[in-house]
Amino acid sequence: MSSIQNFFKKFQKANLIGMSTLLGFALLFHFIHLSKLSQILILLVVLIGILPIFLRAISALQYKSISIELLISIAVLGALMIHEYDEAGIVVWLFTLGDWLQVIMLRKTRQSIRDLIKTVPTTALKVNTSDDRHYEEVAIDELVPNQYILVKAGSTIPVDGVVVQGTSYVNEASITGESKPTHKIVLSDVFAGTFVNDGTIVVKVNKTGDETVFGKLIELIEDAQDSQTKEQQFIDQFAQYYTPMILILGIVVALWTKNIETAITVLVLGCPGALVIGVPVSTVMGIGIAAKNGIITKGAASFNILTQRNYFIFDKTGTLTIGEPTVVKIENLMGEQDNNLKLLASIENESNHPLARAILKINKTNDFYPIQDIQTIPGQGITAHIDHQSILVGNPKMMQAKHIKIPASTTNIADSKVILTVNQRVHMILTINDQLRPNIQQNLERIKQQGAKKLILLSGDNQEAVDAIAKTLPLDQASGNLLPADKLTIVKQLQRQGESVVFVGDGINDGPALSQADLGIAMGGGTDIAIEVSDLVLVKSNLAQIPRAIKLAHATMHNMQQNIFIALATVLILFIGLFTNFVDMSMGMLVHELSVLLVVFNALRLNYFK
Repeated sequence: MSSIQNFFKKFQKANLIGMSTLLGFALLFHFIHLSKLSQILILLVVLIGILPIFLRAISALQYKSISIELLISIAVLGALMIHEYDEAGIVVWLFTLGDWLQVIMLRKTRQSIRDLIKTVPTTALKVNTSDDRHYEEVAIDELVPNQYILVKAGSTIPVDGVVVQGTSYVNEASITGESKPTHKIVLSDVFAGTFVNDGTIVVKVNKTGDETVFGKLIELIEDAQDSQTKEQQFIDQFAQYYTPMILILGIVVALWTKNIETAITVLVLGCPGALVIGVPVSTVMGIGIAAKNGIITKGAASFNILTQRNYFIFDKTGTLTIGEPTVVKIENLMGEQDNNLKLLASIENESNHPLARAILKINKTNDFYPIQDIQTIPGQGITAHIDHQSILVGNPKMMQAKHIKIPASTTNIADSKVILTVNQRVHMILTINDQLRPNIQQNLERIKQQGAKKLILLSGDNQEAVDAIAKTLPLDQASGNLLPADKLTIVKQLQRQGESVVFVGDGINDGPALSQADLGIAMGGGTDIAIEVSDLVLVKSNLAQIPRAIKLAHATMHNMQQNIFIALATVLILFIGLFTNFVDMSMGMLVHELSVLLVVFNALRLNYFK
C-alpha cells in the first residue's frame, strides 16, 4: 500500500491538474445539457481523487487515528450511493487542492547541502617537508595527520591544520561568517572550506573529511534539519475530534430516522469543504503578498511562529551589518585631504589586501602617483616612496614598530585603522569597519514593540567588536567568539527552556542554528545553504522586512481563523436546517459552495494589506 501512496505523492501535481481539467469539462457539459457525459467525467474525478484519500484514511486507522480522510471517504461513497455525483466530485477535488497547496508550500530540498559539499577540494598538493616545493597531487582520503600540504593563493584549504610556513589572508566566512579575511602566520590554525586570498602557505594536516570543522558543520545542518518536527496541520488536529463526532452523528441519525439517505446527507454536509480550502487559500494569499514585499516564506508555520512571543537571535556580519569593510571615518591631520587620499589610493592600488578595496572605493579618480621601492610587511602594512617622499601605510602595529607616535584611539580593536604617514609624520587616519545596516536601530525597536521577548546577538567575531555594536543597538544580550556549534547549543538551550526561537543569519556558519530554530530567517544576499535551510528569506536583505513579516503574519493568521469560523458556522447552520427540514442535500451543497466562495473572497481581502 505504501508503494501506491508514494506513487500518488510523486504525481500529486499531475493528479490535481487532471482532476481540475475533468471537473472543468464536466461543469461545461452540465451547462450545455450533456448530463450523462458530465456525470462520467465527475465519476472519473471521484475515482482519481478518492483512492489516495482512502489509502491515507486506512493508514491512519492502522495507527489508531481517525482522520478527516476517513470522513471524506465515507461521505463520498455515501454520496455515490444516493447518486449525488456532483457533490462527491467537488468534495474530493476541494480536499485534493487544499492538500496540494499545503504540501507545495512546505517542500524543501537539500540540493544546496550537496552543492556545498562539492565546494571542498577532493585533492591536495602533498609535500614531504615544510620547505619542500615539489608537490604530489593526492586524494584527500589518502592524507593522514602530521603530513604536509601546499596551498596556493586562490585555492580552498582542503583540511584542518596549522600553518608551518608562509603567510596569507584567508577568508573564513564559511566557518565564522566574518567577511574580513584573517591574517594567517606560522602556527595559525586553518580550516577546510576556507579560501586563501593571497600568499602561499604550507599546512600541517590535523583533520580531514568528516572530522574537519567544515565537515561537522554539514553534519550539524543535516542533523538539525532531521530533528526538527513539522507542525501538524490544523485540519489533522481538528479531525481528531471533528471526524468521530460527525460519524457518530451520522450513525445516530441512521438509527433514529431509519433513513440511510438522511444519514449520508449528514456525512456529506458535515464535510467541512470551506475549512479544507479556507486554510490553504489564506496561506497562499499570505505567502503571495509576502513575496510581493520581498519576503519568501516556505509555509504557514512561519506565520504562526511570527505571531508568538519569540527570542530573536541575530548573526552580526551580513545580518545586522552590511558584510563589507567600509571606510566609516576619515581623520585628516596634516596636508590636503584630497592629496592624502590620492597617496593612499596609489599605495593600495598595488595591494590585494581586503582593506585596500575599501580605501579604493573612496578614491574619486583613477589617477595614481608613480610608486618606487614598494615593500609589503606582512601583518603590518606597506612602505614606498612617492616623489622622493617616504610613505608608510599600515596599522598601529606598524607605526609602533617604526616609532611613530599615534593617537590612543587608533588602538581600538573593534575597528581596523589604516594610517598614512609622510616622512614619518601622520597625515591621515582611516577607520574601517563593517557598517550597520540602514535604520537597524529603528527596525530592532519595532520588532521589540511587536512582542519579541528578547533580542540577542551571536557572532563569530571577537567580543570587543561585538560589544562595540551592541552598545549602539537595543539588544538584550551579545556574545562573540562563537563557532557554529556554539550558536546551535544556545538555540537548543532556549528551546529546552520552552522558548520559541527565531534565528536571523546569512552565512553557511549559521546553517545549523537556522535549521534548529523554530523559525530560521535568511538574508537574501546570504549563502545558498543559509537560504535553503531557513523558513523565511528576506530577498532585499533588509531587516525592515521582519516587522512587516510579523504584521502580515498576524493578518494572515486572523484571516485563517475567520475562515475556520465561517466553515464551522456553515456546517452548524446546515445541520440546524437539515434537522428542521429547511435544508435538503441540494440546498446544502449550494450553501457549501457559497461558503467556499466566501472563504476565498475573505482570503482575497489580504490583497489590501498595508
